[in-house]
Amino acid sequence: MAENVKAALTAADAKNAEYYAANYEKFAAECDLLDAEFRETLALLPSTKIIVSHQAFGYLCHAYGLTQLAVEGLTSYSDPSPARMKEITDIARENDIRVIFFGAFSDPKIAQEIARTIGAKVDVLNPYESLSAEEIAEGEDYFSVMRQNLTALKNALE
Repeated sequence: MAENVKAALTAADAKNAEYYAANYEKFAAECDLLDAEFRETLALLPSTKIIVSHQAFGYLCHAYGLTQLAVEGLTSYSDPSPARMKEITDIARENDIRVIFFGAFSDPKIAQEIARTIGAKVDVLNPYESLSAEEIAEGEDYFSVMRQNLTALKNALE
């Protein structure tokens, strides 16, 4: 995608092509570094299953060999049935899952209930779009958020 953006900007504004190319190279290098950090860190962990409040992390899990077990579907706006809660808690116990994740803007109550039931902790996986203007002004960006997610995953899967 970034390469396509660079190409489109260059086509629209050829006099700044070097500027766009330099920014693209910097961004691509940071993406490659982040990808390597994820691959190296997650490859060493004994577990690959995470429980999340909803299916927000499919691409991340697919890219790095993780399995997300979602309490709910793509949205976090409904509560699971008692049968689904039992199913999730059984899966968590069977797989020795010690951390239940919820999204940064999701209501943590379901994750907290599952965690309480199985004696686990809760933690946040941030899908990035939840960054506030204040966090961005303080220097948070895609890369810092993803590194925070990597730390949370590492801690949960060790």
